[in-house]
Amino acid sequence: MISTLLIPVHKGRENCLKALLQSLAAAETADCYPRELLIISQDLPDIEKLIHPELKNIAIPFQTAFFPDAMPLSTLRNRGLGLIKTNWVHCLDSDTLLPKNYFTKLEKNLRRQKSDIDCFQLNFKPMAVKSIWADFEARLDWAILSMYIGKDRLYGLNGMNFLARTKTLLDIGGFDESLVAAEDIELGNRLFKAGTPMAFLPDVWIRHNYPNRLWKLFRRKFWHGRGYANVFLKCPDLFSQKKMPDIVKRFWIKFFFKPLFVWYWLTSWLVFRTGTIYERLNPRHTNFP
Repeated sequence: MISTLLIPVHKGRENCLKALLQSLAAAETADCYPRELLIISQDLPDIEKLIHPELKNIAIPFQTAFFPDAMPLSTLRNRGLGLIKTNWVHCLDSDTLLPKNYFTKLEKNLRRQKSDIDCFQLNFKPMAVKSIWADFEARLDWAILSMYIGKDRLYGLNGMNFLARTKTLLDIGGFDESLVAAEDIELGNRLFKAGTPMAFLPDVWIRHNYPNRLWKLFRRKFWHGRGYANVFLKCPDLFSQKKMPDIVKRFWIKFFFKPLFVWYWLTSWLVFRTGTIYERLNPRHTNFP
């Protein structure tokens, strides 16, 4: 498998990106180790200069690309996708970290899969908990993603960590540039509806970083609400499953009687819904805050 690692990054995540590149340099190599690295940004024209020390340790060819007019993130992702020369693209968010054995695990799991799979959704775990709020948000994220991503269900993809054939993404039209966020979810759901062969590899995971301050988490939730406002219209069946997965049921049973968690869940849900209403009333294209 010959792939390009595609990482979009925006202002404010420079240190996260540096940590990700350090983990890439330290990761064990395997046949599925990326052959190229492509970092794209809309608001960081000097990104290569900022991360030059980390790039020196990367043992594969790399390229950075600046697209000042590429808003929202879906447009930036499509610009990056258009530069991919390899058959596969490996998408990672900039606020993630690779475990040292990430690619050896990926290689082992890929060998078990059928050769006709076009997209692989890979797993995530939160980084070491920095606050109780970050822990709550990570748990909620897991529960929500588990509604449509699992061994027995894969109705969409999550852009923080997935692997796909480049041609498959291009043939279906890439990311929907009318979406201010959650463009990865909509793309994955579109691939599912088109009958694209996809598989979930739960044993292959990255570490995902969450803000530790409450106001930053609520800002994130508001942004997600804006993104999902249009995704709910385009993918009405994404969360409308007749039966909630057992793994999600157990999650809610475990946490429903913990008052602080319930408060956070209800408050963040209200912030999320406020974001969806705001987007419906005031649609505009901006980057992640």
